[in-house]
Amino acid sequence: MAVWGKAVARKLGIPFVSSTTTFAFNQHSAKIMKQSLGQMFGMIFSMPKIQKDIDRLKVKGYPINNILDILQNDDNTHTIVYTSPQFQPCGETFSDKYAFVGPSIRPVTAPMEKKREKLVYISMGTVNNKMLPLYRRCIAALRDTPWQVVLSVGNQVNPSDFGTLPNNIEIYPTVDQIAVLEQADAFLTHCGMNSVSEALYFGVPLVMLPQTGEQGGVAARAAQLGAGIKLDKTSPQAIQAAVERVLANPTYRQNAAAIGEGFRSCTGAAGAADKILEVCGG
Repeated sequence: MAVWGKAVARKLGIPFVSSTTTFAFNQHSAKIMKQSLGQMFGMIFSMPKIQKDIDRLKVKGYPINNILDILQNDDNTHTIVYTSPQFQPCGETFSDKYAFVGPSIRPVTAPMEKKREKLVYISMGTVNNKMLPLYRRCIAALRDTPWQVVLSVGNQVNPSDFGTLPNNIEIYPTVDQIAVLEQADAFLTHCGMNSVSEALYFGVPLVMLPQTGEQGGVAARAAQLGAGIKLDKTSPQAIQAAVERVLANPTYRQNAAAIGEGFRSCTGAAGAADKILEVCGG
């Protein structure tokens, strides 16, 4: 999304490598990103302004004909993608210029104590997480279960707003997510690319509640591969049923573990460095 770097490199003829922190997108993989009606209308109404800006760039010598020239990499663009070829939608449609190096997962430095046989982790990320009504429904859904529940609510919600908690539920502004996921048996998540990658690395199946189009694409891919289920309703009954389903069916964990194994087989940071050196030497 740092489009100015790519634009300047193309104008000056400087070799460049695109660093893509979500999925790689082409005409095939983009189909997984279903836009809402509002998003489609927003794009339509913004096109005249976008085209005006593109025309200004062309006058200044930038080789840009349309918005996809900037936002979408073609098969000749050297690109580093931080996922595996298996998790990447339509991975077989990308050229060998794409290096799927897998996510970077740091080691656990301080292991978390697991207090019950099953641990359910809930987090809606670090940005759009002011979701007190949802958190309360999660507490209502999971309060009478035998599971340990760890709920990370961010800094926009005060843990004291929840009153007295059941013995099986713990609420924190933030947690060491890597340490929690290493012990977790299910993860209710907003489906940010980083959170999903970390969970699948540890073979943790997902209950998915995406909030944006990008997160919807990540959720759709995880569901396609059988690593979790999408939460269509957020009533306490629906939340409890989804978590129970993921915990009771071992197939979800097996599929999540298979994706995690694919992550570990990637080249990692060394592969990304090799791609950069390849382009520099070319």
